[in-house]
Amino acid sequence: MARVGVAGVGRIGRMHARTLGSTPGSSPGVDELLVADAIPPERFRAACTAEDSPEALSVAESCELSRRELWPIRIAEVRL
Repeated sequence: MARVGVAGVGRIGRMHARTLGSTPGSSPGVDELLVADAIPPERFRAACTAEDSPEALSVAESCELSRRELWPIRIAEVRL
């Protein structure tokens, strides 16, 4: 059995940690999963405030809809 370490919990690190530790037995041979990052969790900051989040969601929704439909989508069309 092995101890597995994931260095960094950015997008890729989180994906690896989820895959390796999602359910018991999902990664045969892994006894222990260790996760570390150079930036302590208390220093992570949100990209926007709670007041900004509805607008940020509208921007994200319009981008995704535009990507799927291969057509420009105005933010006002999806604004909450």
